[in-house]
Amino acid sequence: MNTSPVSPLTNAFSPVKVADSPCHSQKGNLTGSPRKVKDSVADIFNSIQKWNNLHVDGLVLLRRISEDLPSSPDAVENDKSCSERLQNKFELLMDIKMKLVEIVDTFKAINSHLQGLEKLERLNRNYDPVFLTWLIAHYVELSTEVYESYRNQLNLNVHVIENLALVSRKSAGTLIALWLHQPCIEPIINFKVDSALKETGFS
Repeated sequence: MNTSPVSPLTNAFSPVKVADSPCHSQKGNLTGSPRKVKDSVADIFNSIQKWNNLHVDGLVLLRRISEDLPSSPDAVENDKSCSERLQNKFELLMDIKMKLVEIVDTFKAINSHLQGLEKLERLNRNYDPVFLTWLIAHYVELSTEVYESYRNQLNLNVHVIENLALVSRKSAGTLIALWLHQPCIEPIINFKVDSALKETGFS
């Protein structure tokens, strides 16, 4: 039994309660649009976590590559051992790039799926919130923003990979910063995804 003391403020404030949507009264597993929307939100969240892990792995590789870069790009051709080390690391970096491409393809598929679902709901004249307060259009808007942001960052990452071997060690830092800071992905996206998780009952 939990015997921890209760703060006198506990009873002074009560959480705001939002009326449940009709899907909350369903017994058992969700079906139809609520099920599809919830699965899509989960896929977005899980894909972002995969991206974040690959982002860190790629950053480590980029920094190791920069350490092997010579003082000038032309010097690589005259250093066989340096060239071999760089080739091995670039192959690992290309593997990461392909996995990032797969994630962006997943975001695109989710966005297309939700757009189709929105059209179907509109044809059925269903304009109710899917769960608590979000209309299905909000989920479409979120998935569009996620897809476009990560697609743009992917293009920037590809630019970094393709140009890193062409610069000197000193110049590599500018390219690595584009990977590190991910300027195409606004921090607000994480907040919106967290909000979607709450809306769909994950947290």
